[in-house]
Amino acid sequence: MRHLQLNWFSSAGRRGRLSAISTAAVVALLTSALSACSSGHSGHGAFRYPPTDQEGSWAPNSHAIVFASDRGPPFSGRFDLYTITVDGTHRRKVARSSVDLEDASWSPSGSQIAYDVSSLEQNRIWGPRGIYVVRPNGTGRRRLTRGPDENPLWSPDGSRIAFVRSPWPQAWKNAYLYVMNANGSGLHRVSPRKLDVSDFAWSPDGRKLAYDTLDNGGIYVVSSRGGFTFAVTTDRFAGGPSWSPNGREIAYRLGVDLPGPLIVAGVHSGRVRTVARDVSDYQWLPDGRGFVLERKGEIELLRLDDHTIRRLASGVAPLVSPDGKEVIFEREGQDAWAYGPRRSTVFVVGIGGRSLRPVTEKRADHRSATRASSKVFLAKIWLKM
Repeated sequence: MRHLQLNWFSSAGRRGRLSAISTAAVVALLTSALSACSSGHSGHGAFRYPPTDQEGSWAPNSHAIVFASDRGPPFSGRFDLYTITVDGTHRRKVARSSVDLEDASWSPSGSQIAYDVSSLEQNRIWGPRGIYVVRPNGTGRRRLTRGPDENPLWSPDGSRIAFVRSPWPQAWKNAYLYVMNANGSGLHRVSPRKLDVSDFAWSPDGRKLAYDTLDNGGIYVVSSRGGFTFAVTTDRFAGGPSWSPNGREIAYRLGVDLPGPLIVAGVHSGRVRTVARDVSDYQWLPDGRGFVLERKGEIELLRLDDHTIRRLASGVAPLVSPDGKEVIFEREGQDAWAYGPRRSTVFVVGIGGRSLRPVTEKRADHRSATRASSKVFLAKIWLKM
């Protein structure tokens, strides 16, 4: 902890009294803020320390989502897996581990959630990594794979799971695309050894997978059983493939980690067209007639029939509900701590841009979190004086 220097004047003592008051104020602010944080994380009273909530996947019925949050013990750095209804009620912890939330995937039947584990509960940096499944009520947790496996994604019929086996800790090796049955059997590699897989998507009929690569770039299509691979594009900046709902086209972005054009390419026709620019993230609408986009920190709706773009809300990482009526996304908040991660909350908005509301953090909790953050922020200012 940083020490405060107290400058005393022996004559009048006024400076000394002011310094003592300043010290007392800092101590009071820090005590109050830390008390608010610890009481919130311990589960007694309102949650007061602003959590980092990150979306994962919609439930098939469009009534709930799965998300990860660090709303556990303060400063643990651990993300637990939760489900919650989109009206902000019935929050339930379903898995306790460090998970990469983008890798949480709800099965098409709604009976299971697949996710990957990046570390153990017992305070070890690296533990038994692998793909796990759990029921939405938190029971029936099972481990399906062992190793540095990431990004589990259910096939459209729910019978199989595809994932990427990363090369960690041997970073010089390639990451490969694997497919297994929903119970963990029948594991087999489907991507060629020469390609380093990054992102992928199932075709609507579950017979193929589209994926991008980190080494030589491009979007490729392969059978879910493995074998022959053909290129949709060999552009080295292409990434983030996604099949159209009818399976005839594949969308992808140009720009890798930077905003870029959104391209739609015919799988067999070869027709290629640019439908939007400066896109950071996107998702097809369930009817295939447009996209929800993330552009310059805004969530937007793109209609392909009339090429109109409509702003829905400010945020990042949009995900459209299976019924196409709502979009969840993340909003970042100002973090009051010096070196901590930026705090984020999951919001939902109607596809028409109405009914914007928070999902994972109630407004009352948000006000408490803001007050706690403000106290720490003021204390930091005092420390710098």
